[in-house]
Amino acid sequence: MSFYTALTGLKGAQTDIATTSNNIANVGSSGFKKSRAEFGDIFGSTPLQTNSVGAGTATKSIKQQFSQGNISQSTNTLDMAVSGQGFFVLKGGGNAGQTVFTRNGSFEVNDAGFIVDSNGQFLLGYPVDNDGAVADKTLQGATQMQLAATFGDPVETKKINAGVNLPSDAPVIAADVEFDANDAKTYSASSSVTIFDNGGNPKSATVFYIKSQNPSAEDPTFKYSTKMFVDGVEIKPELTRATTAKSEPQFIDKFGQKTTVPADPAYILEGKGTPLYRADDLGEATKSTPAMLTGLGLEAFLGDGKTIEIVTDPMQFKQTMEYQALNDIENPVPGTFWGKDFLLVDVDNSGPVSINIPPGTYTGTELAAAAEVALRDAFGDDKMVQLTDDVDDTFTIDFKQESGDGKSEGLPSPITVDLHTASIVTEATGVDAEDGMRMDTFLSHAQRLMNNALNAYIQDPADTDGVDATKVDNIGADGKLFKRFVANTAIETPPEDFDVLKIQHFNPDINSGNVVERYLGYSNVANEPRIKAYDNLFKQPAGGIGNGAAANEIEALDVDGDGYLRVTIKGAITDNLELFRFQQNDVTANGTSTDFIELIGSDEIAIKSYSNDGTDTVFILDHLVAGGALPAAAQDAVKILAKPSDHIEAFFESTDGLVEGVNEVFYSNKIVVREIGDSAKRNSADETAAFANIRSDGGVDLTGYGLATEVNDGAAAQLTTLKKGETYEVTVKSGDTADGLDDIAAIALKSSSLTGNAQGDLIVGTTFTVDGDTDITGIDGGVFTFQRVNVVTETMNWVDERNPALKIGYDETNQRLTFDGVNSMLGKGTGVGFDTFTVYSKKLDSGKNGLGIPALGESPEISLKTDNMLLGNSFVNDGPEIRAENKRYGMEVEFDTVNNVFNISSGSTGEALAGGSVVGVDLAQNASSVAVGRYNLLNTGERDTTDTADYEAYKIGNGANQIMGFPREGIEGYRGPTGLLSKPAQAVGFEALMDMTQPFTVTTLANENIFNVVVGGVSASIVIPEGNYKGDTLAVALEERINSMKNPISGQPVGGVDVTYDEDANNLTFTTATTGEGNTIAINGALKFGLKDIPLGLGETTEVRQPVQATDELGRPLYISPEGEIVANNQEFADNMVENFYPLYLDEGELTFDRDGQIVSPITEVTYAGDLTELTLDFSSATQLDQAFSARDVTQDGFSAGRLTNLEIDTYGNVRAGYSNGQNVTLGKIMLASFASESGLKQIGNSTFISTAQSGDPELGEGAEDGFGQILSGSIERSNVDITEELVNLITSQRNYQAAAKAIETSTSMTQTIINIRS
Repeated sequence: MSFYTALTGLKGAQTDIATTSNNIANVGSSGFKKSRAEFGDIFGSTPLQTNSVGAGTATKSIKQQFSQGNISQSTNTLDMAVSGQGFFVLKGGGNAGQTVFTRNGSFEVNDAGFIVDSNGQFLLGYPVDNDGAVADKTLQGATQMQLAATFGDPVETKKINAGVNLPSDAPVIAADVEFDANDAKTYSASSSVTIFDNGGNPKSATVFYIKSQNPSAEDPTFKYSTKMFVDGVEIKPELTRATTAKSEPQFIDKFGQKTTVPADPAYILEGKGTPLYRADDLGEATKSTPAMLTGLGLEAFLGDGKTIEIVTDPMQFKQTMEYQALNDIENPVPGTFWGKDFLLVDVDNSGPVSINIPPGTYTGTELAAAAEVALRDAFGDDKMVQLTDDVDDTFTIDFKQESGDGKSEGLPSPITVDLHTASIVTEATGVDAEDGMRMDTFLSHAQRLMNNALNAYIQDPADTDGVDATKVDNIGADGKLFKRFVANTAIETPPEDFDVLKIQHFNPDINSGNVVERYLGYSNVANEPRIKAYDNLFKQPAGGIGNGAAANEIEALDVDGDGYLRVTIKGAITDNLELFRFQQNDVTANGTSTDFIELIGSDEIAIKSYSNDGTDTVFILDHLVAGGALPAAAQDAVKILAKPSDHIEAFFESTDGLVEGVNEVFYSNKIVVREIGDSAKRNSADETAAFANIRSDGGVDLTGYGLATEVNDGAAAQLTTLKKGETYEVTVKSGDTADGLDDIAAIALKSSSLTGNAQGDLIVGTTFTVDGDTDITGIDGGVFTFQRVNVVTETMNWVDERNPALKIGYDETNQRLTFDGVNSMLGKGTGVGFDTFTVYSKKLDSGKNGLGIPALGESPEISLKTDNMLLGNSFVNDGPEIRAENKRYGMEVEFDTVNNVFNISSGSTGEALAGGSVVGVDLAQNASSVAVGRYNLLNTGERDTTDTADYEAYKIGNGANQIMGFPREGIEGYRGPTGLLSKPAQAVGFEALMDMTQPFTVTTLANENIFNVVVGGVSASIVIPEGNYKGDTLAVALEERINSMKNPISGQPVGGVDVTYDEDANNLTFTTATTGEGNTIAINGALKFGLKDIPLGLGETTEVRQPVQATDELGRPLYISPEGEIVANNQEFADNMVENFYPLYLDEGELTFDRDGQIVSPITEVTYAGDLTELTLDFSSATQLDQAFSARDVTQDGFSAGRLTNLEIDTYGNVRAGYSNGQNVTLGKIMLASFASESGLKQIGNSTFISTAQSGDPELGEGAEDGFGQILSGSIERSNVDITEELVNLITSQRNYQAAAKAIETSTSMTQTIINIRS
């Protein structure tokens, strides 16, 4: 047994030596893979054996080692190595040839041109198409790689690639220079290339470049004309269609916009004529424009620094140019214009809108800005302030004093302001507050009601002429009270000329408590009513000046030696009267009796000096008399008002200046008189009436001043109604007829002021007041003459209505109301002495105050020691829309200071276009338009309700606006719109950090509810109320607030911004309604909403061109006939012309470069043709840079028959052959294979293998693909045998062999010994 065991070891050592010897023998074989002998022990036993000895060893396998051998360089292109995984694939000759695999890349070409190994087996590759792309990647589709010795028949040159650079500094060749190919001065550059005819014969083709244009303001391009010669014979460029880079034919619309897909199928079917348009002559780009209307010239009114006055006070209407025009007044006085129904405008056929302009003094530029703001307001999407019952119809004011314990104590009964109460604003507009108000209107209304409420707080409800002393004490207003009266009737028609209203004034602290007569100077010069209070009145004697003046009468009027006006008053006057104001009415009506007032004027004149001698007082006035003398003709009586009163003031009631930033003014046309100065320091006990016995010094009926109204004159009219709340005096009684007794009974029934026997009391001189809420109707008349008593309403007040102690305002930036307590009127040291104030709304069970006024308990106390204001919460108007439909945005009004005209433009650009008639207009585009005019006015300044705003050309309405020069007649002054609709500004948010399709909460944390927005230069901090939102509801909340933004200075509104939420993109987009350049929108909000630092949105004014039709040398327009010929007459096909879209052509032989040196035209091929030659030139790679001329890429596609000249194999296995005719052909791509188990391959000699079941099927691939190595041409892979390692293995195997032999020898010796013993 031991012998056999030793024998297996001997055999194993012999096998190992044989394997090593084979490796050593093939150390120089290319691609050889060394082998390794693998052994296993032999062991056998029975179930009963517990201890067994092995039976030796056995050879298990001889395995190949597929590690990569060293790669060495070679000079033979066909020597190839695979650097990495993969085997070359070979196939034996004949149909039955097997497929083998090798790493031995030593190849050669056989006599048939095939690439083979040393055994003649063919190298396999993938077939490729003309572009070198693999056509089939299967083993069955593999081809035997073959090199063709020659390639192709001669090919005629058809195309030349003219990749040249033309120097940008080349001079322009003048048009009159005659081209000469032999004179380099007649062209800028030239390039030549050898081309071939159809027989493969070479010819010389030369292109000459002649610079014809440098850039200019009109055409910012470089241009070259070209000429081409073949062997000295010129061939000329043909008309060529302009195409895209993809060779798609181009068309243009009427604006020069390019397209490849015209709407008219006739372009595809052809057979129509067309105007000839060339690609580089599409006209200069111009911006699309809106419709614009220009007014008449206004040199007489504006320009050169002139200003005009706008008024809206009905009492001033007569001074306006509008009134003077209505009444055909000769020599009208210019300068004043009516601001109501100022303009009637229709934009884009959306319907007429009449706008008002606030009163004030305007330059042309300022008036244009005001009109623009009014237009945008009227056409926009603003909403009114809504005052809802029991929600936001009231708010409360409280003033507080610190109690010393850190707390403060307010009024016992805080002051409530009822916003549904009537005010001068609602009376002027005729609209109730609950119906909704514009923001400016609301502010004036609210401020007026605040003033009324503050004053009403201290007044005795039973007698507003008196006060509630307790409440006066609560306010701390003792010593700050004053009396005020207002006429109960408005002035309807202001009295003409001059008048003085005498009024008795009583104040217990003035003039020892005695009545003082004061004077209200009234004037209506140039139809401008004015009233002012004075303390002195000087009149001339009854017999005239110089006829026995009594005390305080005018004794003399003359001129001193220096030419100044001198006035002498009888008596010694010691007070400084400060100034004089003269009055003189034309009583005589003789044309000369008022020369004095015409010379001196009715304005106040300062007193230069005065003196008295105890008898007379002489006043020198600061007025140089023109001509040095007063009129000599007899004059009507002169009156002098002196010393503006320090105790009372008089004015016409209005809201002028009431709220800061509000230019709109409302008028009641009622006279107001109130105490000022030292007279405005009453105490609560001083309740006695301050004003009495108002009368006209000129004997004028006070009815004209709204101070008395005749209701019925007995004989001339039939009395039917006595108005509720009014007081009447019986002036005439014509007996006790039955009708009269009925009237007496009706009056007595509703007049609690009558006592005793009413019938007996109703006699001449009786006064009575109509009580209750209804009028007395059914008065028969004819018996009584009634006159309304000289009625005024006198009240005690502590708040100045024109300079309020508590002021309301609106913060446009943060969209909230503000309340400002005036420290100097309410704070410490003023006598009132409050420390803080607060304003709050009623606490609601649900919802929030619509005005943003904090609720009770939530509103802060604001210190009156600082300039802090109470700031409301952000809110948006939730009332009716000012313009419910057909909104328009972006209208512009401009004053041209050069031509002194106004221009009014629509807010949109673009002319009328049918859908599909131009690029980008799929649906019909309506034309931008503007019509301007004015409603006809009545003599009162009111709108003529019979004016139906009829249209006539671009004129609307029957009135006229002289200051802006509208309307124009016919189409004069109208500039129609052009081009396309411009683009809005759009700011696109980033993707939100959360899914906004799901509900989320907005809080004040990190100010995430605040969004900073700037639209067209108008900025605001938008505050979104805390609460739950989704993407779409957040968009709505933002949109409402953005569209409520206004410029706090100009009042310019935003409006029309569209905020949308895209569920797919999970982002917000903000788009303006206004379009065109200069229009911007910027949004910055929380990162979680995707609104952190998003890009600025910019509007764009669409540019269009006016393509220029090509002409011939005679200037005649050129056409392309249906047959494709260029003609100068289209009469034969005039009815068969294309419409809307026109084929675009290249200028024959012309090259156009932009300022950057890049080719503009042609970007595709141009055909040059002669008698025998036709060539296509491709200039797309030509440039015009600041470099010397170079023909860096001038090639052509023709060649003669070619011979193989070179071979190239790249790392991907592409086999490319080069031929003498310049052709380079990809013959195929070398195939590589890999196996799941390389050790399973069977070696068949010459370093080749075949696949087996153990190796698996081959996986095919390409060089440098994933899993496959690169193919290295000119390299060979050597054997992977390491000779040193093999020699060591050989020695080891030899020792193993010797040891096994020794074991056999020992076993034999032992066996022999045993035999000898037995024998």
